[in-house]
Amino acid sequence: MNLGLHTNARYHDSPDWHEPGTTQGFGFDEKAYEALPVDLRRIAAEVIRTESEKSPMAGTVHASFTKFQALVGASDHVADSAYHQLVAS
Repeated sequence: MNLGLHTNARYHDSPDWHEPGTTQGFGFDEKAYEALPVDLRRIAAEVIRTESEKSPMAGTVHASFTKFQALVGASDHVADSAYHQLVAS
């Protein structure tokens, strides 16, 4: 949102819906992450929520995406579990 990308595309396609592998590109040091206190691990979600409160459009996008996550989250393990097991092995 800081880059204004949401103003350049009328519709957004969630990559995990049709290509779960495209969401696998985020990397971080797991040991360093696990060493962080719990409050620091939660900052990413808090930043997103705070940013979503700064404008009506950001709030609309955040609410829509949160609703989408709730709707499809439970089916993710069914739809993509075989893929995730393959990648993990």
